[in-house]
Amino acid sequence: MTTFYGGTPPVSFTNDDLYRLGKGINGATGPSGPTGGTGGTGGTGSTGSGPIVCPGFASTVYIDLPWGTLPRQITSGFTGGDVLVIKLNPPAGVVSSGPGSIGLAEWGGDYQPYMRTAILSTTPCDLTPNPATYNYKIATNIKFAFQVGGVQQPGIFLMQAGVPYYLTLVNQNQYHQQTVPNGHPCNMSIDLTKPPGT
Repeated sequence: MTTFYGGTPPVSFTNDDLYRLGKGINGATGPSGPTGGTGGTGGTGSTGSGPIVCPGFASTVYIDLPWGTLPRQITSGFTGGDVLVIKLNPPAGVVSSGPGSIGLAEWGGDYQPYMRTAILSTTPCDLTPNPATYNYKIATNIKFAFQVGGVQQPGIFLMQAGVPYYLTLVNQNQYHQQTVPNGHPCNMSIDLTKPPGT
């Protein structure tokens, strides 16, 4: 189960729901938001404020991704002026015996080769690169290799067990210029493979 924040309350999707949303199967648009009471509105539940808000962006799309090797996850409602924040939760008391990975690619947009910047950090919304830790990527498709515990390996981001990490992705190039027009859809597929031993 993956939870997307943006409506009130947050909306959870099963992997089948996410697949259907990504493919647009049977007119899938996501469950409606709340109605009545305070006058809530419907929606896909994938954009908006949620528990994380990154200043300076049209909207923050936040995903608290379950730890594990999951079927492909698909965002919904991610557009050019937005920021995507994915929380990763390596469990306490583990050490990986090899690297895992997280990869992101555009899904369902116009599939243009838009440059994106992504940073892994213990702080959400952090866009500060640190070359010594291998925490950033600037590319059209983003892929990080990571390990949990142990000794830092070349080219692999080192996480500590039991510490939450955030992958923050923006549609910007290496010059901090926005690459996708505001409001232009650019949903992302997310593939997480946990490191062995975790």
